[in-house]
Amino acid sequence: MKTLAKSKFKAKMLEIMREIEATGEEIVVTDHGRPCIVIGPYVPKRDASKRDVREVFDDMDGRLILHEDPDLPTLNEWNDT
Repeated sequence: MKTLAKSKFKAKMLEIMREIEATGEEIVVTDHGRPCIVIGPYVPKRDASKRDVREVFDDMDGRLILHEDPDLPTLNEWNDT
């Protein structure tokens, strides 16, 4: 990933934005040598309501441990008062 100082980005902003559009690569803009922002192409996010359940929770796969059947009734855990 390319890096560029703020001052150079300011001076050549339009040229840099056209390069990003053409290549699709991101550029890290630095302030006194420290990264401060990343500029990249626009990527529309998918609507969550149109995503499959696996797609939404796939990163949780293997991280949840069930010790009991989640479909079993839990009425015996409640007091009859």
